Amino acid sequence: MCFRFGQARKTNLAVLLFLLAGTLLSAFSLSPMSVSVPPSGEGTIQGFRLTNTSTDTIAIKISVVSRKMDAVGAETLEPADDMFVVYPSRVILGANAVQVVKVQWKGSADVSIEQNFRIVAEQVPVDFDGQKPGNIRILLRYMGTIYVTPPNASANVVLASVDKTDEGLAVTLYNKGNAHVLMGNLTLEVKTSETSKTYSSDELKGFSGENMLAGLKRTFIVPLPPDMKGDNYNVAFHFDPVH
Repeated sequence: MCFRFGQARKTNLAVLLFLLAGTLLSAFSLSPMSVSVPPSGEGTIQGFRLTNTSTDTIAIKISVVSRKMDAVGAETLEPADDMFVVYPSRVILGANAVQVVKVQWKGSADVSIEQNFRIVAEQVPVDFDGQKPGNIRILLRYMGTIYVTPPNASANVVLASVDKTDEGLAVTLYNKGNAHVLMGNLTLEVKTSETSKTYSSDELKGFSGENMLAGLKRTFIVPLPPDMKGDNYNVAFHFDPVH
């Protein structure tokens, strides 16, 4: 079974789910939200801290799913139970309590390109003593990121193609390296034989800051000014790498 998600604009996700259940607001936090682990050795075990920030007792289940991303940033998540051990995978947290959950990579030790996963911590609707059904409780789902990264891995983002469309310029980038990178403070220069324009990071919403996963292509639409003339578009870009 797979779960399909829309545009993934940030490396780390926290999704609020509003369901019918109980009256009191329950909340918890997950940290860290992003980790990289090696494919072998002691570092394959990572601890995640669950903190109940409410005055209620809550139940949380924890799992790891594989993460695939298409050219427009949509993610497909599938269970990865055979590649990770999560202990404990279900916890009950009293008011303001803390629980450390250990997650261990059990997949192949021979990893040449970074593998991408999400850790999912979800408050589940459990009826505790004294809680009346039929009222409203807010359930929280946190989705963090786990990268299984080979030694000395690095990103290498290059321009793959540029195409003129009705919406603007379709700029496709390709990370031909073996590690992910976030494109911080991205700037883009577009030139034709007649005109040119340099786009600042603020003008590249949904492009600047995006995650380029290892071995994948991403396509971004850049709107063109009405007065930009020419047939052949040359594109140059620069960003500050964030890992």
